[in-house]
Amino acid sequence: MMELLIQMAHEIGDEFNSRYRPDAHHANDYSFEVLTHLHGRGCRVSREIHALLRYGYPSGALARWRALHEVTVVANLIRMHGGDVAERYLRHVDIEDSRAVVEYQKHSTKLGHSPYTELEVAQAVARKEALLKEYGSEFGKPYGWASDILKTSDPKFAEIEEKAGLSHMRPYYRFASHDIHCGPMGIRRNVGMPDDSWRTLVLAGATNLGFADPGQLTALSLYQTTACLVTTRNEVEFLVGIKALDVIRERTVQEFVRIQTEQERQMKLMPTPIVHVSGRKLFKWSGQQ
Repeated sequence: MMELLIQMAHEIGDEFNSRYRPDAHHANDYSFEVLTHLHGRGCRVSREIHALLRYGYPSGALARWRALHEVTVVANLIRMHGGDVAERYLRHVDIEDSRAVVEYQKHSTKLGHSPYTELEVAQAVARKEALLKEYGSEFGKPYGWASDILKTSDPKFAEIEEKAGLSHMRPYYRFASHDIHCGPMGIRRNVGMPDDSWRTLVLAGATNLGFADPGQLTALSLYQTTACLVTTRNEVEFLVGIKALDVIRERTVQEFVRIQTEQERQMKLMPTPIVHVSGRKLFKWSGQQ
């Protein structure tokens, strides 16, 4: 069901892009440019998540959903506030490029790579300085493209999330971060393991648990990203398509709930709950409990 959802979203986005790109190009429509690219990225990340789930890596899938959520947040903000924000978003690439060039130049010798020429570095810095002169020093911050709409000199992703109306997803976003950053919560809270099993088990491979959260979250975020794109045009065909996609999204969610319910039922029937790694029991930690 999830594969069908992703394919439907892909086809809707592909048809939308083919139909409206000529006019969008002629009108210099920055929102269209950003939203089509974000939607394409959303489809790709969703396929990565699907692959991870198929092979038993729900924590990796949840980590990739975190990236998908960021795509959805930016798409919502662009959809809500339009061309000026989209233009700033696209032009911010020169800020990030300048930062990357300077950082690479600093470490290129130790990495064994050829450094940029002095002219290349100067050109990258000049592009950045021109943007700072046009938009102000706050544009140079990591999320500086959103500084004007947020009315702050140093915007954070959480503020963009709130402005886009998706701050209620913050608990899931934070939970998904545990397996990205190397903090202790990544040991104690893993979506692919039973609660508190970290005291006796170490998850070192695939698991048969924990598919519901990343699956349901992916279905929701991909649907939202697709809706952000197609609702920029009042075209009945695409509005019907997004309604159909919502039906498949709901069925996908229900299927993941069914899978999780069955997993929990099977776990209760076991004398000692066991997570399997490629058909083998996980090794137990013999350290202090």
